[in-house]
Amino acid sequence: MKKSLIAVLIVVILLLGLTACSKADVASPAESPSNVSNDVLPLLVTTSSEIDSANTAEELRTLIQTYQDSGDHESAYQAAKKLIELEPTDTQAYQDAIAALLGSISNDYDEIQELLMLGIENVPEGAERFAQWANEQDQTFSYTVPFFADYASESEINLVGTTPGNLTNLEVSSTGQWFFGLMTSQGSWVYFALPQDENNIYKMRVDGTGLQKITDARGNSINVVGDWIYYQNLSDEGKPYRIRTDGTGNEGPLVNNSGTMVVSNNWIYYLNGSIYKTRPDTGETISLVEGQNAAMSVYDGWIYYCTGGNNNEFYRISTDGGEPQKLLNGWMQHYDMQDGWIYYQINSNGDSVWRMRPDGNEQTEVYRSENSLTTFAVIKDQLVVSIATEVDERGKPAPTELRVVDVATGTVRQTKKASTGMIFVANDTVFYTENGVWQMWNLSSGAIGAIAYSDATKEPSIITKSAVSLNTLGFELDPKLGIYCYSNDETKSYVCIARPDLAESQLDYSLELLQEINGYLIGIWYYEKDNQLLLQVNKGEIDTKYYYDLTSNTYSNEWSSIGSVQEQFEAALGKQEGDFHDAALKLFTDTIQERFGMSWQELYALPLI
Repeated sequence: MKKSLIAVLIVVILLLGLTACSKADVASPAESPSNVSNDVLPLLVTTSSEIDSANTAEELRTLIQTYQDSGDHESAYQAAKKLIELEPTDTQAYQDAIAALLGSISNDYDEIQELLMLGIENVPEGAERFAQWANEQDQTFSYTVPFFADYASESEINLVGTTPGNLTNLEVSSTGQWFFGLMTSQGSWVYFALPQDENNIYKMRVDGTGLQKITDARGNSINVVGDWIYYQNLSDEGKPYRIRTDGTGNEGPLVNNSGTMVVSNNWIYYLNGSIYKTRPDTGETISLVEGQNAAMSVYDGWIYYCTGGNNNEFYRISTDGGEPQKLLNGWMQHYDMQDGWIYYQINSNGDSVWRMRPDGNEQTEVYRSENSLTTFAVIKDQLVVSIATEVDERGKPAPTELRVVDVATGTVRQTKKASTGMIFVANDTVFYTENGVWQMWNLSSGAIGAIAYSDATKEPSIITKSAVSLNTLGFELDPKLGIYCYSNDETKSYVCIARPDLAESQLDYSLELLQEINGYLIGIWYYEKDNQLLLQVNKGEIDTKYYYDLTSNTYSNEWSSIGSVQEQFEAALGKQEGDFHDAALKLFTDTIQERFGMSWQELYALPLI
């Protein structure tokens, strides 16, 4: 009876406690208090001298574990409370305190709620963290996790589930299957299908944080409006489904048909040859445009589409129906809309991007490429175009680079090597795929990244990169050593990097600097595994070295074949006023900084491309 009561109460408390704090009320990491007010979380008189004498977070964590293992819930709770006072952003401390209360006989449900609310306020992304924790618990108790909206305010909610540009950009798989609308955004989040995981649906923030899987369903024509993700479920013949943005409440099929779709004002607009709209709540379905049509999108109260067959014309029709309006002759290869303009590419001028008003007026060429233009996207006052400067084995254009073009002047602002024919945009970030892998490029900061996927773990991860890489710095693969190296004849320096992700090298060092000074060869190696440096001087029969431990900042294991270590290092690097060990370390640090404009730690962490 006791367990049942607890189960019921914890459901209620989690539901009330977590939903009582809206997104707008949750403090950001920068706003989180540095300590916990006694008015919010009163100090309790501890009953254990061990807890009284524990003054560090590590001591308290050890005590909590000890008390938990012995079943002493009261002491575990007291230790966790003291840890919260010391480390108010420690998620685990709150969880340990709540678990102790749940396990004790005299559990205090008001205190549980207070702990939850305090944790949400103090811990970065506290609501999401505690909800995830609740879901992961052993089902001794039953947890009901509340829904958390991704948007910070109603102003971020999409009125239309995806943009025309993101919908009409397409990916062609190795099997020849076409995928439309693989990504959309709302507020600071993007929602997308992951090709490496069979096009299952994921979400993450635009900056690459918060990556998580939404559903195992294979998605296409992805739309987000408010709390719902609408998508073509390729696992069910492409029929429309919807699921909450937190992965709960999967519903469908909403319509017993398949095809490209857009969600706007409680209606699903879908293309299955003809164009229809339907209300998922009532099932009401209306035919808007009959016949064979393609490339449908919804924008500002209008449906835009291309006619099929031999006509190949571009039309629009009100979302309420009525007479279609012809806007353009010619098959629309791709189009996007922003700030009262339609940007488009048609087969009659495939290497250029034009724009016109939504009613078809003011048709003007914006940019023309000297090479094949495969697709484009619009970000604010910029075009991002995919250019093919080469041809593939079939003689067809092969995309090789992205260009960022100023819409007003047609001037190319930035270029980037990229072999993609599909571009999506969210805020100021360009998303595209290369060999089925999502890539990210922030146009403001220049930062780049990718979504890696492990076949072994079946888990994705974000690889954040900078605009600088080993390749851009001039590192090249040494085929004999199987590592990436940089050489400079002028300074007589040689820098090599070995990492498991770069090459299958058997060498145990991670970063190496070789430099000739005063007839001596100076060698400095960084060993990542041991977190230490090996510093060495060689000349003929002379072989002198010592180790520097980066953790303890100490020197050790000195060895010299001729004379003392100090004599040989000073012969090579000059007599030092201070500790002779420091000269080689300074050489290592300064050489990397001067040559590459960064620390050796930053150089080691750079991506290959």
